[in-house]
Amino acid sequence: MELIGGFLGFDADKHIWQYFTQHWKHYFPGLSSRTAFTRQSANLWQVKQILQVILSAKTHDKSSASIVDGFPIPVCKYARSGRHKLFQDDASFGFCAAQDEKYFGFKGHIIVNKYGFIQAVDVTPANIDERQALLGIAEYSSKTLLGDKGYLSEEIARTLKSQYGVFLHTPVRANMEETREKKFLSWMKWQRKRVETVISQLVERFNIQRVRARDLWHFNNRINRKILSHTIAMHANIYLGRELNQLGGIIG
Repeated sequence: MELIGGFLGFDADKHIWQYFTQHWKHYFPGLSSRTAFTRQSANLWQVKQILQVILSAKTHDKSSASIVDGFPIPVCKYARSGRHKLFQDDASFGFCAAQDEKYFGFKGHIIVNKYGFIQAVDVTPANIDERQALLGIAEYSSKTLLGDKGYLSEEIARTLKSQYGVFLHTPVRANMEETREKKFLSWMKWQRKRVETVISQLVERFNIQRVRARDLWHFNNRINRKILSHTIAMHANIYLGRELNQLGGIIG
């Protein structure tokens, strides 16, 4: 129920419970109260993580390329941060380049493979450098890892190579010399569109940037639910013989 509800765009446990109570109660005659459903859903957060690891392993290919990127998860706008009481000890201030504004909240870090399957996810306070966050999830990457200029760091690249055998490739800055072939640069730019597509799906269909929780327990559960729901939708497309990243129309 959680995964289907998340896929249909119901962000809050309350809305998922209402949907199944009103339309599918005959499939779930033992469906409990809303508060019990919310508590049971949150208690399953570890199960969701384990399922995600199992399903990710089925599509993992060390010889292929992975792509990494980050996205903001605002708790509130910068102007409201002084009055906001939630996550004061957990979130921090960050900057959203897409919106060109500061915000208070978290930042998501995601690695996907060339098909768009999510291999690893981490959520940090918004002020954590994405290059440092990458060190915590790089072990799930393929041997070749592609990132944008925000991941450019000789030190991080050396660490990834020595610890995980991962070769990090990013565009260079304007004042740096480019020694790689144009064919490789074109391929790298084209591959990076895959992670942009996945983040767009997580934002628009799964509402991953909405923080509807009041504590980290429920917040982490929501993140796990959205990631696993996306992964299962991708596997459903394999089963149905559909294009992998076409999520619309899976559920009639």
